Amino acid sequence: MPDRATTPATDAVDAVPIDGDIHQFVEQWAAAWSSMALDRVAKMWDVEAPTVSYIAEELGEVLRTPDAVEEHLLRTEERIGPSKVEVEELAVTPIGSDLVVVDFVCRWQLQWVSHSRIAAVLRRRADGWSFVHYMEAPYHKEPSA
Repeated sequence: MPDRATTPATDAVDAVPIDGDIHQFVEQWAAAWSSMALDRVAKMWDVEAPTVSYIAEELGEVLRTPDAVEEHLLRTEERIGPSKVEVEELAVTPIGSDLVVVDFVCRWQLQWVSHSRIAAVLRRRADGWSFVHYMEAPYHKEPSA
């Protein structure tokens, strides 16, 4: 996964680098999509958060609970076939001792190929990182020569 200029990510509390953990989290997200294990994607949401926001291109509404996100993902799993999902240009910006903003380009190879720019807020809990906010936007990318 090529990185663009990534803000040095450190935890303000214990000064432990967090970039590697986040890269791994995002790669696990992409791998779960690639294997169509959207139940695993659904489990990557912060169930302790009072509210979350999931804003996908295909939805006309914002999903505000982990249960609503899970329901949508499981419906999606039934509608699409084999996939390959790749992450490019991952950047990490710390915004608190347990919060980071990640943004990246996602290449979706489903029955079609498209790209999205994704911005997400991740929260660190005792058991690792989880999504609290996720938003996709269409992204035009020229085909490689």
